[in-house]
Amino acid sequence: MLATSPFEKKDDNTPYFIKESHVYSSRIKGIVVIASCLILGACTETIIREVTPGTTTTTSTNTLGTGSNMVPVNSSTTGTGTSTTTTTNTSNVQLQDPSDDTTVGSPGNTVDCNDSLPCRWISADNQFSLTVTSADNIASRDRLSLSYFITTAHDSTIVVSRSEEAIDNMNTALRLEDQTLGEGNGGTPQGILAADKLIGTVNFDKSAAGDSITQWSIALLDSGAIRIPTFSGIPVGPITTAQADCRYTLPCIWTAPENDVAITLTSVGGISTNNRVSANFSVETATSMTIAVDAGSTATGSDGTEFSGRTLSLGAMTDYQKITAATTARIPKHGAVNFYRTATTPTHMLLMSLSIYQDDPVPRWNPQFINVPIQ
Repeated sequence: MLATSPFEKKDDNTPYFIKESHVYSSRIKGIVVIASCLILGACTETIIREVTPGTTTTTSTNTLGTGSNMVPVNSSTTGTGTSTTTTTNTSNVQLQDPSDDTTVGSPGNTVDCNDSLPCRWISADNQFSLTVTSADNIASRDRLSLSYFITTAHDSTIVVSRSEEAIDNMNTALRLEDQTLGEGNGGTPQGILAADKLIGTVNFDKSAAGDSITQWSIALLDSGAIRIPTFSGIPVGPITTAQADCRYTLPCIWTAPENDVAITLTSVGGISTNNRVSANFSVETATSMTIAVDAGSTATGSDGTEFSGRTLSLGAMTDYQKITAATTARIPKHGAVNFYRTATTPTHMLLMSLSIYQDDPVPRWNPQFINVPIQ
C-alpha cells in the first residue's frame, strides 16, 4: 500500500444494483426486442426504447494524493481526479454531451482532431457518434492500434461494414488486420442501448511511421443506416508522457494523469549475474479494474545500450505476449518485466518505459522512469 498517498474512499454505500434497478428492466426489454429482430431478420426500423423522464447524476472522486516522483515532460494531459457522468432520460433521447477535453467536429463532416484526443465525429442527424480515444504503437507489437467508442440516441444494432486504410503524415498506408466491436469481430451484430457506449478497436498491419494519422474512416451500419465517421489529425503515440524521476533511488512511483493509479518500480537488477535486467513493479488502483502488461517495454542504459522486454509477469500469469489481471481497489498487484540479455553492463538506466495500461480502449498509460538505479 502507498502509505504516503492513500486513496480516498467514496461516501456513497448504496449498492449499485439497488440504485440502477429501475434502469435494468427497460434495458432488458430492449435487448429482448433486438435479439428477436436479429433471429427473425425482420428489423426494418430503428427501435426507440421507452424511458422514464428524469435526470440521474453520478459523481465520483478517486485520488492518490501526493508522494509520487512525477516530472511533467512535454505533457499535454492533465487530470483533476474528479469525473462527472450525467444521464438524462426523457422521451426525446439525445446524444450525451462529450467530455470537456473532447474535440468535436460539425455534424456530418470530417473532424480534424488537431492532434488531440478524444476526438468525436457526429452524424448529420445528430443520432450517432464515434469517438476516437487512442491511436498508438504500443498496444500490440509492431502495429498500430486505434480504439474508439460509439454512442447513439436510440437503441440499435451496429455492424462494421468496412474500415479504410489509415494514412499517416509520412504517407504510410496501414491496412486493417483485425478488429473488435463489443464482444464480436466487427462483422457480428452488436446491440447498443440509447446513451450507452459500444467499444471498438482496429488493429492495422504495421506500425505508423509518423506521429499523426492524416486520413482514416470507418463505415458502419446503424440498424441498416450507413454511417461513415471520417477523421484527420489523429495523434499517434502514448497519451501520457510525464516521467517519474527516480533520482537513482528505488522504490519510485509513477502516477496516471487522473491520479487514480500508481505504478511503483520496486527493484531493477540481475545484470551483474546473467546480463538480463529484471524490473519488478506493483500497480495500485483507486477502483477495481483490469490492467494489462504488453510486449513493448524498453529501456536505455547509461552507456547507450538498448534493452527490449522479453518475459512478462502479472499476478500469477507469465507470458511473452499481453497478459491481464484484475485489481482490487487499494491492494497492489505485483508484476515484472524481464529484458533480453545484453553484452554490456550499464551502471543505471537513463530511461525505462513499461507497457502497462488499463485494459480498456481509453488513452493508455505510458509509465516512464528516468535515472533508474540497477541494483
